[in-house]
Amino acid sequence: MAARFCRIAVGRAGTAQNHLRYAQCILVGTGAALSAVPESWRSKCRSLTYAGVEHDVYLPPDSRPDNAAVRLLFVGRLIPYKGVELLLRALAIAARQHSFHLDIVGAADPAYKGFLWRLSEELGLATVPEPASRITHHASRITHRASIAFLPPRPRAQLIHLYQRADIFCFPTICDTYGIALLEAMSCGCAALVSDIAGAGEIVNGNNGLKVALRSPEQYIAEYAQKLIELARNRWRFTTTWRPRTARKLAVTRPNW
Repeated sequence: MAARFCRIAVGRAGTAQNHLRYAQCILVGTGAALSAVPESWRSKCRSLTYAGVEHDVYLPPDSRPDNAAVRLLFVGRLIPYKGVELLLRALAIAARQHSFHLDIVGAADPAYKGFLWRLSEELGLATVPEPASRITHHASRITHRASIAFLPPRPRAQLIHLYQRADIFCFPTICDTYGIALLEAMSCGCAALVSDIAGAGEIVNGNNGLKVALRSPEQYIAEYAQKLIELARNRWRFTTTWRPRTARKLAVTRPNW
C-alpha cells in the first residue's frame, strides 16, 4: 500500500513538474536530457558527467568462452520505445550468417511480451526456457540460427553475471536520455551496439562501440543486422580488459569529485 501511494505521489509530481519548477539547480547527464527540460528552466541546468556505475564491482570476467553462438544481451523494460521488436527483426536477418543467443531481461506487460514471443516464432527464432539459456552453445547444436530466452527482472547484483557472460550488449532504444544498463555492460567488458540517438548516441562514440542511425525502421533493421554480423566475426573488437587501477582505458568519462 505504501509503495502504491508513493507511485501516485511521484506520478502527480512528474505531471505537474513541480520538481523542476522549485529546483534551484537541475543536473543533467547528457545533451538529450537537457533538451527534455522545458526551455524556461534550462538556465537552472548544469551538466554533470556521471558514469553511474560502480567500476570496482562491474568488472570484466577473466575470460569469455569462444562459443559458436555469440551471446547477446538486452536489459531493460520491455516497452515499445526500447526497440526490442527492431532487435528481434535484425537478429533474424543476422542469424542467416552466424549463430546467436539472445537473453532479454526485464519486466513486461503480458500482452506486449506475448507479442514479442509470437514475433520471435514468426521470424524463426527459437525461444528457450530460462535454464536452457545457461547452456553453452556448441557448433554441433546450433548452426546459422538464433535462440532467445525471455528472463524476468534481476537485482543489480545478479546482472553482473549476465553482463560478464555476454559478448555484445544490445541497446536498440529510440528515445532514452541515458543508459545505466549500457554503462554497466560496458564496464563489464561487453561490446556495445546502440542506436545513434539521444543518450546512447552520446555515450558510444564509435571508438568504444558501434552505433546505428535511426532514419527508418527498414534501414535501422538492415544496418543493425549488418553490425551484429560484423561484431560476431570480430567479437573482441570493443571489449575491454581493464581493472580499477587502469580504469582510464574506458571511454566512459567519470567525474573528478
